[in-house]
Amino acid sequence: MEIMDKLARLFQRPEIPPEARSIFQGARDPAQLREGLDALRARNEINLQEHEERMLSLEGGIEKYEQQVRENGLGREGQDVILRRVLRMRKEMDNLKGLITIYDDNTGLLLNLVARIQEMEAKKAIGVSEGDIDSFLEGVDANFQDYRHMRLAGNDADRSRVVQAADRKDLDELRMRILTQQAVPGSSRRQRDVELE
Repeated sequence: MEIMDKLARLFQRPEIPPEARSIFQGARDPAQLREGLDALRARNEINLQEHEERMLSLEGGIEKYEQQVRENGLGREGQDVILRRVLRMRKEMDNLKGLITIYDDNTGLLLNLVARIQEMEAKKAIGVSEGDIDSFLEGVDANFQDYRHMRLAGNDADRSRVVQAADRKDLDELRMRILTQQAVPGSSRRQRDVELE
């Protein structure tokens, strides 16, 4: 049985991104499949980096706005405007975290697919038996089941972290946390994020 025939079952798994399935369906041989998957991985990587850059930009903007509130140069209405911006930016960051996780997971999945295809080609080239290649493919199948379970658990956690619309109480609580927080240069951003969640 040819490698592409053996891979057909793997590419029917729900964990495989639809774009990867489409590439598999259009590929004539394992080499063309690897090229297509690698191009898809590169696109995922570009999207991942764009979202990470936006995340960094938002984080810097939030720090700038928090500093404006700390310096207390604004009246209550001005602070409310800034605080609403901070809440919107945090909501966007929460959404980006989910996208970053998806792109990062997909990139890893595609890297694993390409590696497994290469391993199957190498095993076939050195004369490994069909049974051993089938056993190898079953192990790959089990890894994808584990991946799917992790993704489903991760999606539930991501959804629960999404920030709801700001109301007066949220604005006042955020203002108090920012105003009572000491502005220490080089302080841990992660610690502040945990305190503000």
